[in-house]
Amino acid sequence: MRLLIPIIQIKSPKQSTTLTGQFYEEILHLAKKTEKIKILTAEHEEKQEQIPKNVEIHLIKSPKTPKIGGLHRIAAFIINVVRLTPEFDCLFIRTFSIVEMLCLISAKILRKKCVFLVPGTWIFELKTLKSEITRLIFRISVAMADCIILYSRRMISPVRKHAPNLDLNKVRIIPNGVDTERFRPGLEAEFLRRKLGIKEGVKVALYVGRLTPQKGLEDLIKAAKIVVNSIKNVKFLIVGDDVPQHVKFREKLEGMLTSSEERSSVLFLGP
Repeated sequence: MRLLIPIIQIKSPKQSTTLTGQFYEEILHLAKKTEKIKILTAEHEEKQEQIPKNVEIHLIKSPKTPKIGGLHRIAAFIINVVRLTPEFDCLFIRTFSIVEMLCLISAKILRKKCVFLVPGTWIFELKTLKSEITRLIFRISVAMADCIILYSRRMISPVRKHAPNLDLNKVRIIPNGVDTERFRPGLEAEFLRRKLGIKEGVKVALYVGRLTPQKGLEDLIKAAKIVVNSIKNVKFLIVGDDVPQHVKFREKLEGMLTSSEERSSVLFLGP
C-alpha cells in the first residue's frame, strides 16, 4: 500500500506539543505497515532524523501575503495530488482543514481510495462564514470518502448533524491510542505533589490539553470557582498552553479568577 498524506504542518513532538506532534508519531508507525508514504506539507522541520527511508516529504511553498498565500496553498496541494496520482494507492487525511478535504475530493475524482479520520467535533461549535464553507466541504468529503474513522460511537450523532449523508457502513471506530513507550507510570505521586507544593490530602482535578475556547475551558473555570469557594483542600491543575489562533486565551482564563483563594487553587502549569 502506497499512501499520500496531505497535512498542513509536520513537526516532531520536540518541536510541537500540539496535535502536529501526534500526527508525526502516527506517520512513523504507519511507515512500518506500508510500502511507501508521501507527505504533502506546507511546513516541516529542516532536520527529520527519524523519518524512515520509505517516507518522502514534498514541501509546498506559498506567498507570505495571507489571502493570496491561502489560495495558492489550496491550488498547490491539489495540483500535487494530481501530479502524484500514479504514485499512490490511497489518500489519507486526519483533520478537517479545507486544504486536506479538498485534496480528498480531488483524489476521489481521480478514482483513488480515500480514508478520512475525523479527529473531533469542534468543527461544529463556532458558526462563521469560514466554518459554514468548511462544513459544506466536510459534508462532500464524508460522502466521497471510502472509509470514515471516528474515535468513538458518540461522534456519530454530531457528525451526522452536519453530514446527514454519513454512511455507517463506511464508519470504523478506532479509539484514541496511547504510546506506551512515552506515557507510562514512572514518577511517584508524592514527588509530584511536593514539586507542585500540594499537601497530602488535597484533592486534585487535572486538565491536560490545548487552551482553546472549543475545549470548554471557560465552563471549567466557572465550575472550579464554585468548587474552591465551597470546598476546601482542592486544587485544579491546568496543563497546556495557548495555540497561535488564541494567543491570549490563557490570559483570559486567568482573569476569570478574581480572588486570592481562586488564584491559589487553580494553577496554570504551562505545556
